[in-house]
Amino acid sequence: MIIRHKIKYLALLLLFVNVFMTNQSFSSDICVNILRKFKNKQFQQNVIAPLGGFVLAAIVIGVPATHHDREAKKEGKLHLGNAIYLDMHKIIEQTPRRIRKLLEDPINNTEEIVLFYNSQLYGDYTEGDPKNENIFPGFIFAPSARNASEFFKGCSKDRGVCRHKAKILHGILTHFGINAILVQTTTPKHLWVELPDNDLAADPTNLENKLIKTKDYYKFLKNNNVDLNTKSISKQDPYQSTGLLY
Repeated sequence: MIIRHKIKYLALLLLFVNVFMTNQSFSSDICVNILRKFKNKQFQQNVIAPLGGFVLAAIVIGVPATHHDREAKKEGKLHLGNAIYLDMHKIIEQTPRRIRKLLEDPINNTEEIVLFYNSQLYGDYTEGDPKNENIFPGFIFAPSARNASEFFKGCSKDRGVCRHKAKILHGILTHFGINAILVQTTTPKHLWVELPDNDLAADPTNLENKLIKTKDYYKFLKNNNVDLNTKSISKQDPYQSTGLLY
């Protein structure tokens, strides 16, 4: 009987994987339901335990990203990762007239534009899912959706950490046609934005009202025990599906 149940659950899981690989838009709702089934002890014993952490990681990390890609698209927004939807209409509404005027020529006004949005994202740090309304409660990998505008100063006291702030800044600048690169380190984990055309770095986590030369920013990171040997360009592109980059 136990073997029969294991075979049944394994068959369902293989079906899910097949659907996921061939039709992501259809599979996201199915996958979210599977996440909710984790509470079921029989499901845990007969599927998760025998198959180990690999399947768990693939489902928990990959599924929410695909789900939010789909939901953001439905709303006419972009999923930036971490369940953040880029709601540019609201962001522009929250942008003062002076900055909106600069946005008519973003390339020649890059520094002022970056400084404004950088300062709007600075402060009020919260790890994990600020709303505590995860798709599957207790899993940081399955946060509920939030609009990028909610991370702006004065909108909430729960405004994320470096990965949220840097991804939002990068998404906004890219939307306006400003050449921006999302950069990350793994030791410790940290994300920031670089402006290669201006040789400047923007860090909405640590630097509120200034941009600094990239080489000086690297010195700042080294002084704060960030290992730049682990630095890499993030593969996340706000105009592509986030896939497993969550």
